[in-house]
Amino acid sequence: MAKKAKKPTKKVAKKATKKAVKKAKKTEALEGPIYTCSVCGAEVIVTKDCTCESCDLICCGQPMIKKE
Repeated sequence: MAKKAKKPTKKVAKKATKKAVKKAKKTEALEGPIYTCSVCGAEVIVTKDCTCESCDLICCGQPMIKKE
């Protein structure tokens, strides 16, 4: 028996949708405190708070500094 050919239009539509979702996520403005590494300058945006008693963001072996 011969296999039926798949319709490429569905795959293209799915790929286009996935790309649109990824693009939308990248363009969303992220809110939250920003932490910076004093050694290399890397920055981290916290989008969800941690529930630990003491939780430090470490980069280059040192705690990151909260940007004001």
